[in-house]
Amino acid sequence: ERYYGLKTFGEFNQAWIEAAQELGERAIRCAMGRAGLDLSRVGALFFVSVTGVASPSIDARLINRMQLPVNLRRTPIFGLGCVAGAAGIARAADYVRAYPDQVAVLLAVELCSLTLQREDLSMANLVSSGLFGDGAAAVVVVGSEVDVPGPRILATRSVFYPDTEDVMGWDISEK
Repeated sequence: ERYYGLKTFGEFNQAWIEAAQELGERAIRCAMGRAGLDLSRVGALFFVSVTGVASPSIDARLINRMQLPVNLRRTPIFGLGCVAGAAGIARAADYVRAYPDQVAVLLAVELCSLTLQREDLSMANLVSSGLFGDGAAAVVVVGSEVDVPGPRILATRSVFYPDTEDVMGWDISEK
């Protein structure tokens, strides 16, 4: 209901910060609950997003808001776009491979409706704003010494596609 009253980048971004915290908390609580794990078990929190900017980042805000362990390792990742979820799972898998008795959580929050530039009728703006929706998801990744049923990550890899910056991206500005 606030959407049409938002005018500046700062107003849109503040709405993102508020919604990202609310959706992020719900996603983490749901994922940890389904895994049968208490929030006190979170040893690492990886956060991915490209639709808003916050400092401190959303993961830090959620540590306070949710009373997560203050000694957890946190890694905010910005700017990966569509590949962020896969990259975040790979980083969480790397973490629990190094610390097999630990639990890592990947949280992704994207609020694409807040990035729509209403005056920009370019194909890139319409596709990126219309193709992707608003939402949050959390994935719990556990080390080999944590007994939680579910799929296992067997391997990860990374591939960079050169000269693809203009395919799906945007400049952050007031325009």
